[in-house]
Amino acid sequence: MENKKFQICTVVFYVVVLGILLTLNYQEALAQAGPVSTSLAGPTNAKVGINPELMLSNPAAISAEKNVYMGTIATFGNNNRLDLTRNISLKNSYTAYVIDRGSDLLFPLSLFYTRSYLDIQNPTAPPDMSSIYVATVIDISQALSIGGGYYRNEVQESSSSYLKLGAVYNISETMSFGASYHQNLLNNNNSDNAISIGGKVLVLNRTAIYLDFTRRSWAYSIRDKDSIADRNSMISLGIENKISNFLVRLGANTPFSKNIKDTYFSCGIGYEGPKIGLDYGLGYHKPVTNDPNESIHNFTHGFNLNIFF
Repeated sequence: MENKKFQICTVVFYVVVLGILLTLNYQEALAQAGPVSTSLAGPTNAKVGINPELMLSNPAAISAEKNVYMGTIATFGNNNRLDLTRNISLKNSYTAYVIDRGSDLLFPLSLFYTRSYLDIQNPTAPPDMSSIYVATVIDISQALSIGGGYYRNEVQESSSSYLKLGAVYNISETMSFGASYHQNLLNNNNSDNAISIGGKVLVLNRTAIYLDFTRRSWAYSIRDKDSIADRNSMISLGIENKISNFLVRLGANTPFSKNIKDTYFSCGIGYEGPKIGLDYGLGYHKPVTNDPNESIHNFTHGFNLNIFF
């Protein structure tokens, strides 16, 4: 009986992933950055845990170990290298969230509110942006979870809306796979659509290794001065080592291209207690440009406070 359930979950997971892939042209996961994704250098789609930040990358990633999650996230600096395309030199974001993941709920509800303050080269651009993200997750079985969310950005009188879909499948206690999809609902040219697929392997029952491949429908440039070829794919590697309730994280990502050396490095620490969680992430990125006189050093700092009930 258990073997049959396992086979059914496997089929459902691959059907979901295949359906995501068939709806895309070229994609990459876009998500609000936080200390966990910052320190692991990627969206970590196969990571499942009690940290609510995971739902920003994959709405299916939050575990059911707790009933209610509350907390805040703060990021400072270039929390996304892709912002350089939009000539954003600094981006500070503050997020508050509440998640009801109670086992008696048919559709657990998650609500995130983010306020971002931008330092933009264009003086006529708006200085801030507000975002609301509503998501839910359904546990098909103990091994398979499927989630979905709606993301809306408000900038002065304009707005944009996004759909997020995700699935996580735990093959065993040491291996899992995840996939997420991001689509702009108001733009028909797929300019912001994205996909990310990742895997996790647990080694020695304490060290988790994450590998993600992402694909987006647009490539990025650095201040519009370098080639954007082959920059619409990204590969990310993250390592997380757990010692008691403490976690140490390292990560790196780079465009999936032999011709571009543009690597992002990161590290971070975390604490997961029975009632409270804390995380800090640091990212560093020095873009390679075609201008030998231009030197850009981007640093990202991320913090969060999680409260569990």
